[in-house]
Amino acid sequence: MYRLKQFHFHWGGKGCSGSEHTIAGRTYLSELHLVHWNAIKYKSFGEAAAAPDGLAVLGIFLEVSLIINHNNETNVFVLEDFRNVCVYPRKPLVSF
Repeated sequence: MYRLKQFHFHWGGKGCSGSEHTIAGRTYLSELHLVHWNAIKYKSFGEAAAAPDGLAVLGIFLEVSLIINHNNETNVFVLEDFRNVCVYPRKPLVSF
């Protein structure tokens, strides 16, 4: 059984992609990582992180739609903030 330890986002701003990975060379505005650890085989997250089979990370690409759903105004404001931020330093992108 893998347990969720943490999640984090990678995002970019105007003129800057945010995803850490690519698919066929395409980058995305944002990427969500859900980090899980093997709780059956290892006693702690730290122990699991040091092992080659200790972690499983689910990556989800995120994009902003041009269609605004006014029923989810809070989400729209959060995503607007993502468009205005670019995080540096940039790491080389890995394509799948």
